Amino acid sequence: MEVPEKIREDIVRLQSLQQKLQSLMMQKQNIQMQVVEADNALKELGNKQASEDVYEIVGAIMLKKDVGELSKTLTERKDIFELRSKSYDKQVKNVNEDLKKLQENIASSLKEKK
Repeated sequence: MEVPEKIREDIVRLQSLQQKLQSLMMQKQNIQMQVVEADNALKELGNKQASEDVYEIVGAIMLKKDVGELSKTLTERKDIFELRSKSYDKQVKNVNEDLKKLQENIASSLKEKK
């Protein structure tokens, strides 16, 4: 049985969407790890006195920072990471919907072919 050109194109598109989904999931996982790291750093900063020395790693150097200033910076970073994570959630949802529709189209096209 020869598969029609349209079905072959849909299958190629399906594979492309699956790769896109996998890439999005890996990026989302990376962002979630950064959220956890920022959260852990904020918890650790919460245990520090304002007078204690804390440092931030910037590139290849460590800079002495004020506890409040570093806490504010980490909170901002965490918020940005959480926004990115939500964005990835939406993208993953959209790709999953597209995948489902395409799979249904391919299945119905193959049934019609028989």
